[in-house]
Amino acid sequence: MEFINNTYTEDGLRLPMIHFNSEKKDICVICIHGMCQTIVNNYFAVIWGQMLSSNDIGFIYEHNRGHSIENDIVMQDGSFKRYGCMYEIFEDCIYDIDLAINKAKELGYKRIILLGHSYGCNKVIYYYYKKHPNIIGIILASAPDMLGSHFSVQKDYKDLLNEAKENIDN
Repeated sequence: MEFINNTYTEDGLRLPMIHFNSEKKDICVICIHGMCQTIVNNYFAVIWGQMLSSNDIGFIYEHNRGHSIENDIVMQDGSFKRYGCMYEIFEDCIYDIDLAINKAKELGYKRIILLGHSYGCNKVIYYYYKKHPNIIGIILASAPDMLGSHFSVQKDYKDLLNEAKENIDN
């Protein structure tokens, strides 16, 4: 297991990652964690990394700007910027995933699988939709029921759905 600390997103955030090596350098699974998680205390990511690398599959587990509830991330210019799931802009996940994919390629991996865990599933799907990356697969682990939670707080959901259907028909 290798800790990689000096990697920066296109918009200048330092996002560390953990790399479980594969000597073969054929396939790398990149794990995008969910809301409030960290690379420091996620035991199942360590288990995944150990299992995959023992089967000669690389594994990268990257921090993203939504790690923890609130955090200050070091910027490339030495300043700090407040992030965490309270301040994260969902669409910026593209920068975070780009960084991990670029690092995997820099490490020599030929084929990449994106693994999203929890809220990370939504980020992986969004990334794929926006970028159409050259990857061989997507794994969604414990995807959140965001639609169900939306229904529970949206009292006028049926009215909004009818309005949307009318707009589409028009």
